Amino acid sequence: MRVVGSGAWAEECPIGDDGGREAHDGAGAAPAESLHPLDFAAKPLVLDRLRVQAGAFFDLIRPDRVWEEPTAAGHWEVRDLAAQMVAVTTRHLACLTAPASTRHVELPRLEGHARRTDEAVMAARTVSRVDTLAALGDRFAVVTALLDSLDETMWTRPVVAHPVFGRVPGVFCAAHLILASTVYAWDIREGRRQRHAVSADAADMVSPFLPKIWQLTLKAAPARPIRVGVQVSGRNGAGYLVHVDRADGFRCTMGDAWSAPTVLEFDPGSFLLTVYGRINGGCDYGDLTQARRFRNLFFRI
Repeated sequence: MRVVGSGAWAEECPIGDDGGREAHDGAGAAPAESLHPLDFAAKPLVLDRLRVQAGAFFDLIRPDRVWEEPTAAGHWEVRDLAAQMVAVTTRHLACLTAPASTRHVELPRLEGHARRTDEAVMAARTVSRVDTLAALGDRFAVVTALLDSLDETMWTRPVVAHPVFGRVPGVFCAAHLILASTVYAWDIREGRRQRHAVSADAADMVSPFLPKIWQLTLKAAPARPIRVGVQVSGRNGAGYLVHVDRADGFRCTMGDAWSAPTVLEFDPGSFLLTVYGRINGGCDYGDLTQARRFRNLFFRI
């Protein structure tokens, strides 16, 4: 089993007994493309997902008439989500252009992150719509070119120092941009009270990174230990065993989720939106009090 959340990013990510590739029968059948983002062979697919999700987000924010529309992200308007996307892209640009490093980086905590982010976004309201969209387009083009140029070591090993998430593999920069584009697009559509859902392809692609977000958003370890299983469906779905206590904080390993006394079950979309605090999704099995205790351990971002 692989430790997912023990203070540093795991260097390997098992993706099933078949190595993450579907079996193909018949002579001359082409091998299936890898779907797991930490597999270097999946890089073209990850970048394609990124371009699709970012393109959908850009289409939502581009019209002048929507710039000051309300969204489901609290008091943020469409222009604020655009400004935050500029900030997210800028951070990834900075860490991708910094020298690679294998030195230990203390895992940051995200307390106060929402307040600092909100202050920066409110200050960005002085920037015009034209300048915001231009900055976002220019920086996104540079970031995607940098991601496309990463070699296998930079893509799969935790050698990129991120100011918010600590030392991460380069693929995380792509995954986090998919996350941000997907969640912020959800915020806009939800604010318009549309009937909608997140992209299954996008949510499934970033699903392996979501336990790390939980680890970073832990408010405080509970006085009494909590042990739950988390089962996530989808092509990159997995079972996780999560243990949270004061001695070791948040620990997460891949394993048989159903062996735990309490199990939280998600599809990739509800997992993404729950971890990001947009919905209370999924189903709880077993000790429901324990499940509620676990769900309330995290602050929302």
